[in-house]
Amino acid sequence: MAGHVQRPAIPIIGASIPRSGHHHLARLVEDYFGPRLKYCSVYDVVGCCRQAPCAKAEGRAMVFQKSHDFAFRLPRDISGAIYLIQHRHPVSNAISGAELRSRKSGMRPPSESLGARIRYYDFLAHRLAYYKRFHDKWMVAPPARAALIDHARLEHEPEAVLQEIAELVGSPPDQERAAATATRLRDRGGGRKATYAPRVVEDSRFFDREALAAYEAAVIEHCPAFGFAATLGGTGYRRHPVWLLARLRHGFGRPFPPDRSSEFD
Repeated sequence: MAGHVQRPAIPIIGASIPRSGHHHLARLVEDYFGPRLKYCSVYDVVGCCRQAPCAKAEGRAMVFQKSHDFAFRLPRDISGAIYLIQHRHPVSNAISGAELRSRKSGMRPPSESLGARIRYYDFLAHRLAYYKRFHDKWMVAPPARAALIDHARLEHEPEAVLQEIAELVGSPPDQERAAATATRLRDRGGGRKATYAPRVVEDSRFFDREALAAYEAAVIEHCPAFGFAATLGGTGYRRHPVWLLARLRHGFGRPFPPDRSSEFD
């Protein structure tokens, strides 16, 4: 009698812009699928295989891997893979990213000094170039088996997002289970609140209307597949230092490198 042959784990590849709700999505997916799923945050895991797809499935039916695709080498054609592509409106994303950088490396608000303002402009310029490359690789023509997950949708419709993912992996969507998962995570408060709280961007010390309006306008014009709406009414962004730095210092619009090696090298 032939022995049982275990099916390979389904690769679930998370390609996400930083500060777009990846950790919240990971908690939702882990809770919904339970022990059938292994989650790997990759960047901070000791002994990680650093491969896509994961070589250490540990007998699980699915492996969900995190990637921000910083080097733009994450393959788009992994056999049998499901891609979860996460993005967020550029203004709230930039504010969240700047506040994280302030906590981790002491980045100062742009109003404090000329040096702080220049550093803030460069921060936005780097992010603008990254948004453009991410857009061109993941949003214009997404992989066939992909879910495009906007931060606002994840916040307001987590049950629908979970059911979409379940369909992609070939598991019958369970509306009751998805609702229970969303409720459990909502009720836990604490951990989610720290990384995923609704925000008023104008209240942030890093809200610089002129710079953010230029940044937002450039993203909207050059990255239409995101479908972002203007919130700050920026015009004339091509004269702003954020645009000039993105072009001259951060390679805005230059092609990303081909998928020659692992994103996790």
